[in-house]
This record gives sequence, C-alpha cells and structure tokens, in this order.
Amino acid sequence: MAHPHSTPLDTGRAGRYRRSTPIFASTRSDCSGHRTRSQASIRGFYRQFPYQTAGESESPDAFCYDKAVWKRLALRHGQEFLRHVIPAILKPIHALWNEVIGFIFLSLGTIFAFKTVRYAVDRDVPRLLIGGLSTLIMAWYGISSFLKARRISRS
Repeated sequence: MAHPHSTPLDTGRAGRYRRSTPIFASTRSDCSGHRTRSQASIRGFYRQFPYQTAGESESPDAFCYDKAVWKRLALRHGQEFLRHVIPAILKPIHALWNEVIGFIFLSLGTIFAFKTVRYAVDRDVPRLLIGGLSTLIMAWYGISSFLKARRISRS
C-alpha cells in the first residue's frame, strides 16, 4: 500500500518524500534541463563529428559546459584582440598628437619671431630679449615634437 503523498512527488530523482519543487522543475545543476542522459555526447567531445547524431535532440540550453567554455574563449580572444589592436591604434594617435603639438609650438614661435623683429626695429632691448628667448623655446619644442613623432612612427 502506497503512502497517500507519494504519487505526485516521487519521481525517482531526489529521493522519496523530499521534493520541495514542482514535478516538472529540474533539480540538476548542469543546465541540461529535461535531458535524462548525460550531458556529454560525441558532438560535445569530438570536433570531427560536427553534425547531430541519430537520436540526439538539439535544445538551446543543452550544453552549459560548452557555453561556459565559449564565453571564456570569447573573453580570452577579446583580450588577445585588444592586446594586439590597441597598440596599433595608439601608436599613430601618439605620433599625430606630437605632430599637432609641434605645429602649435612652431606657430607660436613664428608669431613670437615676428614680434621679436618688430622689437629689434624699435630698439626695445628688454622686450627683444624676452621675445627672442620665447621664440627659441617655442621653436625648440616644436622641432623636438616633430622629431619625437618621427621616432614613434618608425619604431
């Protein structure tokens, strides 16, 4: 004689009388859902059998292990991609930045040079010295920025 509470609860999976979830809910933690056989199959282990074998039903959540592996591989490949692509992108940007800075400093040096010539014509010695020093500093930074950009682009 069967126990009155045993019929709907006893499925043989989690033991008798201990089932707290509904009958149709899975107690498996490997994400394979309603499948009764093992998660592993020929298709899961061997890549030379890419097609579905006889009797194998394809469900979207059938291979949680494969999903985890694919996520990990995608993360690893993404990191590899970024490790190779980011330097290839940053190198030209760095060289371009140095060229732009060099252009700005040479432009400022040119402006200071014109003012220095005007101060020389007016014989204003203190302003001539400050203008000449500013012209030399700006020209030096501009030329060194272009040289640094050339070194970066050739490395």
